[in-house]
Amino acid sequence: MQFAHLTKLNPGLMRWLQQMTEPNPEFRFGRAAEALKALETNELAINNTNNDIPYTPVFIRKSLDKLEIDIPTNQNVIELLFGGSALLLWILFILTSGGTASIWVGWLFFIFGASIIAWLTLPGFVENNICFNNKKFEIKWKLFGVTFMRKRGNVLNIEKIYIYKTGGIGRNRVSEIILSVGVDEYSFGRLKKGLTKKESQCIALEIRNWLGI
Repeated sequence: MQFAHLTKLNPGLMRWLQQMTEPNPEFRFGRAAEALKALETNELAINNTNNDIPYTPVFIRKSLDKLEIDIPTNQNVIELLFGGSALLLWILFILTSGGTASIWVGWLFFIFGASIIAWLTLPGFVENNICFNNKKFEIKWKLFGVTFMRKRGNVLNIEKIYIYKTGGIGRNRVSEIILSVGVDEYSFGRLKKGLTKKESQCIALEIRNWLGI
């Protein structure tokens, strides 16, 4: 029964209805108690509007037809000042260099230095915004408030949400959250300092419950 495109229901409720009306009995709920528990879990996910992640700047807003998660920047003013000072020194070096050859060498050093400074400082200023509605989801990556990358997809195509650690070795690894959409995977949360274990678990759980996965 294809009816998802005709409604504006919460994705979790939509998945619940799809499972209730599955032609194959093996894919339906095994017992009425299971169906009721799934429905109650989805209802709590919609109605609980409090941010349940303690001691974190991560902010969650949700309603019947929308779930939005903001993961703010790890910005550190000292890092930005350090990077800006280092870049200024590179510029002064170029301006005080004499001769054409020295200027070319200075520019090469400037490009190399600016690249390293950007690599060390800019990731700390990246923020994520993830939005789900009745039909679509969108993940945005922003730098200083400007969106530089985004991914979109259909919420009913999301098969699972899980946490994966990446970006280093051993204790240096950081957590990111993965949305598995068919053969594609969309990740977010891999900022410079990364999400904590508690933040990752809470965010993933909020998404699963709201989507009814």
